[in-house]
Amino acid sequence: FGHGVWTGILGAVLFRESGPRHFRIDLPVILAYLLVSVLHGFWDGLPAAIGLYIIVPPGFPISVVTIVIAIVGIVILIVMYRRALH
Repeated sequence: FGHGVWTGILGAVLFRESGPRHFRIDLPVILAYLLVSVLHGFWDGLPAAIGLYIIVPPGFPISVVTIVIAIVGIVILIVMYRRALH
């Protein structure tokens, strides 16, 4: 799940910043890369470090941190999509 959202964020910034015939790596692309790297690191490390879980039917534990990180990624992607429409 997270990988698709993070790829969408980075891809959106890369295509927005690039020209019609070549990719351009500039500050917004680098910042987007750092953002998705941090989100990925949080996704991998924070749930185990914090250990805060909720139990969802039929008894599966889901990390609250994972849910928050997923929501943050989706919100960023939605904001970028809405900006692209204007």
